[in-house]
Amino acid sequence: MADKPIRVLQVINSMNRGGAETMVMNYYRNMDRSKVQFDFLVHTNSANAFDTEIRAMGGKVHRVPPISIMYISRHIKALKHFFKCHPEYNIIHAHMNVRSFLSLKYAKKTCKYRIAHSHTSLDAHSILKGSSSTGMKLKNLFLHSIRRLRLPGRYATHYFACGEKAGRWLFGNKKKIKVVNNAINPSTFVYDPDKSAERKKEFNVHDSLVFGHVGRFSHVKNHRFLIKVFKEIVELEPNSKLLLVGNGPLVEENKAFVHELGLENDVIFLGHRSDIPETLQAIDLFILPSLYEGLPVSVVEAQAAGINVIISDTVTKEVGITPLAHFLSLKSSEKEWAELALSLVSNKKENMNNAIAQGGYDIKECAEDLQSLYLNFSIDSME
Repeated sequence: MADKPIRVLQVINSMNRGGAETMVMNYYRNMDRSKVQFDFLVHTNSANAFDTEIRAMGGKVHRVPPISIMYISRHIKALKHFFKCHPEYNIIHAHMNVRSFLSLKYAKKTCKYRIAHSHTSLDAHSILKGSSSTGMKLKNLFLHSIRRLRLPGRYATHYFACGEKAGRWLFGNKKKIKVVNNAINPSTFVYDPDKSAERKKEFNVHDSLVFGHVGRFSHVKNHRFLIKVFKEIVELEPNSKLLLVGNGPLVEENKAFVHELGLENDVIFLGHRSDIPETLQAIDLFILPSLYEGLPVSVVEAQAAGINVIISDTVTKEVGITPLAHFLSLKSSEKEWAELALSLVSNKKENMNNAIAQGGYDIKECAEDLQSLYLNFSIDSME
């Protein structure tokens, strides 16, 4: 009888379609699940977009209440109860940035290998600027204080990050940090002119220059600035369209802003989509003006699709893995962004598979590396 796979507990806020969640699923799909199986501890009582796929691959989804400062004792009680009832997990991999310290702390008694994984980098100014209420400001200042105390690093045994900048942000310079790339399957993104024409027709943008963005509608993604840039693009080249993929708390606010600028016929809100490789076929230039990021997988995907990408220079240069990545300061005017966008927009796209693989972002190789690490933990724990 074959040995059962080791089970690694992935601790994450939810399993909806976000950057960290997509990254974890990419690795999960490419694991040898006869050797390594993922289970998930999510901090939500709601069903998530990936729940069905997780269960179909043999994974389990455990739930604890969301983290709330007002009800922190309830959350801690739930975590204590969970780890008391599930001593079988010898490896946990926490993806909640600063908030990972709670699960890492209460797993310490029963779990030998505790991985803290940094997916972002930001500063106190950015946190406060994005806070819409006094309560949110207090919460974000509290989290920033925890980061400064390096609490996730105190309870972890291993330190992972999507890039060097994100690792230094959460753990400082004293920890040995393993960079785990936000890897993808590049072959699924290769440009196909027939698919491109089909998608452009589906979105009714087949006779236009098509600009695009994939990301959650939240303060960090800076959609308002993006829409202002697109306004300048339209003034310079009226035959232009903007595809916005994603959902989030600021969707309606941005729809109202689009209407205010008179762009409702030119900006298309596509909502959540599970077919990102196909959707990217319709885009001629990708724009990411984020205020901060860890290492955005959407930019890796866009490059894999052969699309030129304009990225704010607040984002780590590590994401520039091909010549298609172009960085521009957010201090530059919207018109400067528009002019650069129009100079780079093109429907002539090269196959970037080799560049993505050489940059270390091929999921097959990256998943094999992470799988080996998990298995080595397992062997070590039996010795």
